[in-house]
Amino acid sequence: MSARAFLTRVLEPGDATGGRWVRELGAVTVARRLRDGGPRLAGVSDKRWAGLCARAAQADPARDLAAAHEAGVRFVCPGTPEWPAQLDDLGDARPLGLWVRGGPSLRLWALRSVAVV
Repeated sequence: MSARAFLTRVLEPGDATGGRWVRELGAVTVARRLRDGGPRLAGVSDKRWAGLCARAAQADPARDLAAAHEAGVRFVCPGTPEWPAQLDDLGDARPLGLWVRGGPSLRLWALRSVAVV
């Protein structure tokens, strides 16, 4: 969970390239590669990789998770019981996790929701 919280600070929402990295390598490995600033992962330019590594240097998932807890916010990850399975339809562009505030189960809330786009 900490690695995914970290990645929400580094990668833009809906970043299919970052999502593919997580699918292929795992969140922990991707977070470590970004934090260490090593050789870039496939699919991004050197300039974009440098920007992501600069963001990674500023990210502090322990601080974010602690602040969220104090504010009554929880971090919901794919694969957990509360995760809305509908988001999996987004493939590699699905969220890495969701910051949620409130009591009701996010999954149950999402099952009752309708969106017209």
